[in-house]
Amino acid sequence: FSQQQIISRDPRLPWKGEAAGGIMASSGREAALMAHRKLQEEPEDPPMPPKSEGHEADLEANPLASSPANTLPWNVRLFNRLFPNHTYAIPLLFGCIMTSMSATPGQSFFLGLYTERMMSEFAISNTQAAGLFSTAFVSSAIIVQFVGRFIDRFGAKRVIQVSLPLFMLGLLCLIRASSVWMVQYGYISNRVLGVETIDLCSRVTINKWFAKRRGRAMSLLGFVLGGQILCSGVFNSFMVEFGWRTATVVVAVTSCVEILIGLAIIHNVPEDAGLAPDGVRPGSGGDAPEAKAALAAAARAAADESFTFREAFATPQAWVLMWVFFWPTIGWGGMNVHLISICAEQGLGPSAVSTIYLAVGVVGTLSSIGMGALIDACPTNDAKAKVITVVPLLSACSLLLSSLIDSLFVGVLFGVLTGLFVGAYQVAGFSMIATLYGRAHLGSIQAVYQAVGILGVAAGPLMLSKAREDFGGFGPALWMTACLVLSSVPFIATMPSPRKGVHSMWSLSWSAAWGGR
Repeated sequence: FSQQQIISRDPRLPWKGEAAGGIMASSGREAALMAHRKLQEEPEDPPMPPKSEGHEADLEANPLASSPANTLPWNVRLFNRLFPNHTYAIPLLFGCIMTSMSATPGQSFFLGLYTERMMSEFAISNTQAAGLFSTAFVSSAIIVQFVGRFIDRFGAKRVIQVSLPLFMLGLLCLIRASSVWMVQYGYISNRVLGVETIDLCSRVTINKWFAKRRGRAMSLLGFVLGGQILCSGVFNSFMVEFGWRTATVVVAVTSCVEILIGLAIIHNVPEDAGLAPDGVRPGSGGDAPEAKAALAAAARAAADESFTFREAFATPQAWVLMWVFFWPTIGWGGMNVHLISICAEQGLGPSAVSTIYLAVGVVGTLSSIGMGALIDACPTNDAKAKVITVVPLLSACSLLLSSLIDSLFVGVLFGVLTGLFVGAYQVAGFSMIATLYGRAHLGSIQAVYQAVGILGVAAGPLMLSKAREDFGGFGPALWMTACLVLSSVPFIATMPSPRKGVHSMWSLSWSAAWGGR
């Protein structure tokens, strides 16, 4: 600033023009000298440390503010003492895998093991059995919207703690079931509190803990699906050997232990453990260029642009993604239920179906790892958004091939394509929402896409059944669904990542779309 500016800003000095220029300049020099001496005599107040609040918004505002070592949670302090050269992100992943495994009783293929036994014991018809499934799925699609908002407000760990006793109560109702109504509550509880609450909490937690490595971290949950299918086979053997009620007791105890292990490990966000996203420890590595680069990348990831619920669904990309994730789930849900009939139309028996599902399980796990690595390899969010194109392309190929199954070889090829689709969908569907819309309101935004997938899986079998009645086979319905799936490809292939305040998908220049964040 010039002398005139200093004088004009000092309220103790006369305004410009009230005294001669020489007097004003002299007074200004004296005032500046006195102020300088006063600052030297008075000690500076120490900077206030950032407040450590439990709210997510504060963490987003100050993402790398680490807690002092003596205020970290006990399990984090213990891990840091035992493994000083490793990050707590490693046990965090293990805890999330355990909590996801505990949701096995809510999976549709697991609940399907009860169907024939319930029909026999309670003398219910096929229509009533289908009603149990439909009610459970529709209820979960509605209730998951509240679950997502609870996760945003209270944190995933608190939601799991509240859900645990209710989840156990649902399993107890199945064990002690004496009427269809108790069975219905057990179905709804297992689905809503298992897959749509506990499993969702695990996935949201991983998304909040990882940014640069989010795809690869989410791909590890692909092993959970394989483990759940394996556990379902073991559980079915227990049902045959000891009865379904005794087998359900074993399942309840196993799930409870898995949840308790997960709760002892997981934390809502990495800042709770004194870390930045991807497990980067602020201050680690000293002044090494690599350490500084890693810390800078973690800071950018933690300060990601988070959309509110309204802002997210004000962008056209949100609705394109809804279309992308809805039709593939309709095709997968329909094929999952009617695969035996589809194969029977071509003269293939149940053994072929078992071989197909084996291919789906093995390839699906490998596909999730590959999809995670592909997403993480993309340098910008715009490039990551376009990677989602893989999902509808694989889904459409799988649907088209399902109408051509006429031999075991084609059936296995169909299983391979379906496994590629399932693995890619699992990673893209649960990691890209956090990548595109940020961490702060992830629970409520992800819950909408969770409901879209639920409704698609529930509607698929009904649509294929109706098509078989009208056209005498599944072929026309499978081709039509494949065309609807492919209709999203031009949109997703040219779609830039969403920006706040931009309500038109192609209002950005192509150079900005490919060279942006």
